[in-house]
Amino acid sequence: MSANVLLVGVGGIGHPCALALATREDIRLTLLDDDRVERTNLHRLLAFDEQHVGRTKAEALADHVERSLGARRPEVIVDRASPDTVADLVDRADVVVEGSDNFATKFLVADACALANKRSVHGSAVGWTGTVLSVVPSKSACYRCVFEDVPDGEAVDCATAGVFAAVTSMIGAVMASHVRWMLRPDAEQEAKLSHFDATTGMFRHRTMKRRPDCALCREARVITAIDASRYSAPLCSH
Repeated sequence: MSANVLLVGVGGIGHPCALALATREDIRLTLLDDDRVERTNLHRLLAFDEQHVGRTKAEALADHVERSLGARRPEVIVDRASPDTVADLVDRADVVVEGSDNFATKFLVADACALANKRSVHGSAVGWTGTVLSVVPSKSACYRCVFEDVPDGEAVDCATAGVFAAVTSMIGAVMASHVRWMLRPDAEQEAKLSHFDATTGMFRHRTMKRRPDCALCREARVITAIDASRYSAPLCSH
């Protein structure tokens, strides 16, 4: 039986993750993104070239999967996660993979997954480093246990600090491996954090513990529904 996997954001890290997952016969992949391919993206979107500039990333990637890889075409949703739509998007998935490039979307998707009791994998890449966190709701540490909340004011992200293309490819591949691990019947019920540093070529892996004062995991849960005011930071492209 196929698992439904929702991939939020098919840019720098979502793109290689999608390519790694798309050929799996045990996965039905849905791509969620409303961003379009730009020339400045091409160095980290390896399945695209000049002819794809101006097309939506999700549609172009789905076409590539079907025509070039000979795999089942992913479902495409040309949109982005928002407080109004995220619950319905998450509800239809068995595993949610979040590869957006802004904190507001990351916390929005993470909260929606926790509230819906959905397993999730979160990836990020900035500069020469990247991280991947896998979350098993009600069992493991959640995204907020590790990163707490949307940062106040300006924060370093790929839009301000840039990102090395090789890092996005590496993190996308690791995200896909975390998804495959999660789909195993004997998968451990722990939050796994993988950190990659391209300056040393080293990976570090840690098991994350639940934080007693976490707004999602504490006994008297603070966050019980999606409230748009919690995700007020500007939403960038995925």
